[in-house]
Amino acid sequence: MDAPEHARQRAAHATELARAALREGRIDLADRIARELDAFSLATRGSWIVVARVAALLNRPDVVRDALRRAEPLARPETPPLDPDLVAAARAPDPTPPAPTARPRYLLIRAWGQGFWSDVSHVLGQILTAEITGRTPVVHWGANSRFGSDTSNANAWDHYFLPVSDRALSDIPGRGLSYFPPKWRDDNLNVRENGALQGPYARIGALMTMRRSEDVVVSDFHTPLSALRHWIPPWHRLHGASLRAVHADLIARYIRPRPEIVERTDRAWGALGHGPFVAVHVRGSDKAVEIRGLKELTDQYPAHLDSLLRSIPGARILLLTDWQPAVAEYRARYADRLVTTDAQRTSDRVGLHFQKAVDGRQLGEEVLVDTLLASRCDAFVGLGNSNVSAFIDLFGRAPVRARAWTDETSFLVGPHLHESLSVGLLMPALSRLQ
Repeated sequence: MDAPEHARQRAAHATELARAALREGRIDLADRIARELDAFSLATRGSWIVVARVAALLNRPDVVRDALRRAEPLARPETPPLDPDLVAAARAPDPTPPAPTARPRYLLIRAWGQGFWSDVSHVLGQILTAEITGRTPVVHWGANSRFGSDTSNANAWDHYFLPVSDRALSDIPGRGLSYFPPKWRDDNLNVRENGALQGPYARIGALMTMRRSEDVVVSDFHTPLSALRHWIPPWHRLHGASLRAVHADLIARYIRPRPEIVERTDRAWGALGHGPFVAVHVRGSDKAVEIRGLKELTDQYPAHLDSLLRSIPGARILLLTDWQPAVAEYRARYADRLVTTDAQRTSDRVGLHFQKAVDGRQLGEEVLVDTLLASRCDAFVGLGNSNVSAFIDLFGRAPVRARAWTDETSFLVGPHLHESLSVGLLMPALSRLQ
């Protein structure tokens, strides 16, 4: 059955937006608009042609072929034939792994200045980009990280996790290396802000960096794995893997909490007392502003919790929250079955990581330890549109766990943040990129 007229109009309008973005050189935006149309079953022949053209620019004949295959059944009798350049691009051989180079090739991954696990999610996307493009990843959460020390400009990443490679920021300046985007230089790699969101070369997505020849690519803006999964080449170990599997693989290889953090988690776990436990993560503060209908989503929690408590005899609830009113609400409902962690909380609508009076390093430790604690529990209920909940779910489902969670023991309420293509992040007007 044909789509309703309003849906066809919406698809046609979005396809034109994708074409316009492609004409302006905004290939990440063009690709994401086209793929979001597909996610909503509104893809058009034109939207898949946009993907094919992006793929041709990136020398990815495998993606060109896939996009043209998807476009073919959407053609109509009056549809013009494919342009010869796309036909030729589709016939090119599949990509091979990047060859070693005489000069170093780095991908410097700065914090993008949001919540703790949002910044980790940013790191995962850039690490995958580094693997695809044959660059050495260097993570440096410096002056722009919300989770460093106010008295030090050291790499906050190293306070929480082991390094992702054997290189550091200090290996890059002073060696005559070239940079992309060109707003970066040897002397500004650790500045607090350099136009991540506004100005020339702001909001640079990962696709824009795929074919760059410069020695150093610097990333200060988030590209989610959902927007990269389709670009994993055939030679890569994660080609064709599900989005959850991509997350799990990268987390297992790169997101390694420091021994001191693990020891702190062990002590906190021992202090909880006897189990079993059902973990629940409740967001408030800034999420109440970001997410329309947040209360309606969190009102679904008790039904899931009560069902889990019935299926796990003697279970207690481990509540993890940044929202002080949630402690009182859950205490009133579950009384002495409720256990909470010793963490900073707020009762207003500004997220803790945006509050100047909050110690960023302490907050980061609390978020990380709470996440690791929750993942040790027997079951979980959280918010799909929260990176904290999403990472708790990922850690809890890790195959290395003796009792890894399943869809019967871990529930994320509402849309899943990691499945979003985050098209809106790329929408503000940008100057034309050459």
